[in-house]
Amino acid sequence: MNVSFVENSNDIVFNDSGRKVKITEEIMNLFKQYRQNGKEPESGGILIGREEKNNGNLIIEYATYPMEKDIRKRYRFYRKDKGHIEYYNKIYKENNGIYAYVGEWHTHPENIPEPSLLDKKNWKKIWYQKDGGDLFNVIVGTKEIRIWKCNLKIERLY
Repeated sequence: MNVSFVENSNDIVFNDSGRKVKITEEIMNLFKQYRQNGKEPESGGILIGREEKNNGNLIIEYATYPMEKDIRKRYRFYRKDKGHIEYYNKIYKENNGIYAYVGEWHTHPENIPEPSLLDKKNWKKIWYQKDGGDLFNVIVGTKEIRIWKCNLKIERLY
């Protein structure tokens, strides 16, 4: 499945191995704000979410956006600014540890985005550093959004 940009966007909800994963409308609006319609450089950040205790569903409620020390090129985004992790730590502490880092997002200057080999390599590197668990990786294209899950393998979910 793919997500097309629409004027009145809502949350994205998709299934992942029997649980629902929801990306809030606020995050969808952030993605729309940074999509590469012209000659803009790539943008990106981290995704922060929480698991619902009663059903195991995942809600992705927070995301960071490009920061001053990030490296932004037309066809590359390097998350370098410590502000991303500082923001995550703030959310984590303010909410008694119920939120977790759940993945990355970035843009591509193509209608229907596909991960590059460098994207996949980076996702795997982060997954190993995180010491397991599922990571969700979003690529925002000019027309559609696609989502991949990374663990021992990488699979497109949406």
